[in-house]
Amino acid sequence: MVNVSYRIGRQLLEKDCSASAFILANTAGSFAYVDAVPSSKFQGFFINERGIFRTLESVEAAGDVSLVEHRFHSVVRRKGSVSETFFLPHSFNALCYEASPKALVSVFLDCRAAYDMRQFGRFYRVYEKDSIHVIEFVKKTDSREDSSNGVDEFRLYVALKCDGLWSGVGNWIKRVYALDRARNSSWERYVYHAADVSACRIVVAASRDEALAVSQAAYAFENFESLMAGQKRYFSQFNSDSMPVAAAKASFDSLVNKSGIYAGIPWFFQEWSRDSLVALPAAHEYIQKLAVMRFVRSLGEDGRLLNVRGSNLGSSDSVGWLFLRAAQLFRKGVFSSSEREEVAAALESSLALQDKNAVDGLVFSRRNESWMDTAFNDNGREGFPVEVQALTLASYEFLFKLREDIKVKQKIAAMVKAVRQRFWNGSYLADLAGDFTIRPNIFIAAYAYGKLLSKKEWELCIDSVLPRLWLEWGGIATIDRSSPLFQQSHTGEDNRSYHRGDSWYWLNNLAAIVMHSINRVKYRTFIEKIKSASVNDLLWQGAAGCCSELSSAGRQSAGGCLSQAWSCSTLIELLSLE
Repeated sequence: MVNVSYRIGRQLLEKDCSASAFILANTAGSFAYVDAVPSSKFQGFFINERGIFRTLESVEAAGDVSLVEHRFHSVVRRKGSVSETFFLPHSFNALCYEASPKALVSVFLDCRAAYDMRQFGRFYRVYEKDSIHVIEFVKKTDSREDSSNGVDEFRLYVALKCDGLWSGVGNWIKRVYALDRARNSSWERYVYHAADVSACRIVVAASRDEALAVSQAAYAFENFESLMAGQKRYFSQFNSDSMPVAAAKASFDSLVNKSGIYAGIPWFFQEWSRDSLVALPAAHEYIQKLAVMRFVRSLGEDGRLLNVRGSNLGSSDSVGWLFLRAAQLFRKGVFSSSEREEVAAALESSLALQDKNAVDGLVFSRRNESWMDTAFNDNGREGFPVEVQALTLASYEFLFKLREDIKVKQKIAAMVKAVRQRFWNGSYLADLAGDFTIRPNIFIAAYAYGKLLSKKEWELCIDSVLPRLWLEWGGIATIDRSSPLFQQSHTGEDNRSYHRGDSWYWLNNLAAIVMHSINRVKYRTFIEKIKSASVNDLLWQGAAGCCSELSSAGRQSAGGCLSQAWSCSTLIELLSLE
């Protein structure tokens, strides 16, 4: 067990638990994911510079971890007899490390594009420049893995400055990553043992430009204390009477960067339209507005958004989330008159384009286009998902508010009638039109468009589905627990359990928010259990101070991506309810 504690302002909260990992970020899209021992190929120091690159795999002092103190601006860790401090100065691609007393620290590198797991064609060269040790990495193609041989692909530079002795090693060692193995992911990799360093203070900077890596290492080393003080001032904004609220807000902030809002760290470091829009309310209002206007200007010829920027992966619900969030901002009066007209025109066009592909007044979703975007012995929810219909209805309501066109009001009435005819069986809403498999997507529908049912009907719906989905630890399964597709345990990269059992924290939080709005007294026990489980995940599981993607159904765990934006945002929304 590890003593994990949180300290912000004068507050201190601590507990003995099994979590020893933590994640730090620099507001520019770079991050460090550190554990007691390297247990994943996605741990280490990653930089965002014309792509996401892993650079440093680990800096390792001897001994076992007994304490992790999360101070938000930094993390203090006790490993063996050494007290270690880690922080990432904002806007610098630099990892700052301090040991007390002086420690012998091993430095391991694994320079690569984040998703590139090729083993051959990796070359390191160590040299000294301006009293700083520089490791140049060159990635070349290799005929054992590539169609060519010896062609330079890219170079990375890792610069290390310390106040002690550098002893070069230059060996390759084999890692067996236990966490990756448990996730059914590739788990073996050779990393480069560059050096052993005996020092109190070490700064590691990385860049695709040698001069920039060297200058950032030198600057961060010489300004260590002032950079730390700046981090402390920045994180003071998250002071709160509630440690979970402070932790959740600080964690969400780490996912907001120059690229937008990362869906998650350590491997969803892109702006996924759905995730970003679900998570948007936790962001500063001006970021919300910028994001909405950027997405409005990104609508495709079909009136929808791509799932991930730069991909061709379709999304049937992202556009609904876009205009749901735009409507919320509209009510706050944040748009200028020209922006309001731009949003209105885009909404009108989007709905007209989507209506061309509607069937009997319902919006169609192709295989794996809903948020449940995997298939295993099912059809990937191809058809007419309930939450897509609700989000579309919310979009029409927003359009009516903007245009006050009676034809829009008539469209809403016709669509509500069509949805109720195809989805409502008198007890609960179907998951897909004509498919009454019990899934939790009815909570998204209620969140997006509560007018679809009366409050009494929503209660009946919840009372009908919740016993079939409820997990006693405080979660909700993604399919009826009696379904032959239900999986009790998370299956990792084998996606059998992903949307057929696994409990997603964002949806758990959303369900609690909905139950609070429908009948908070009646559903108090469920709401409190969900809240407690999500806070437990945030503080005492997975990566300290981060909201995980999901949990196994059978028992609570921190699974998937360990810092997930929509898990964090929806928890902040849930914790704000009175």
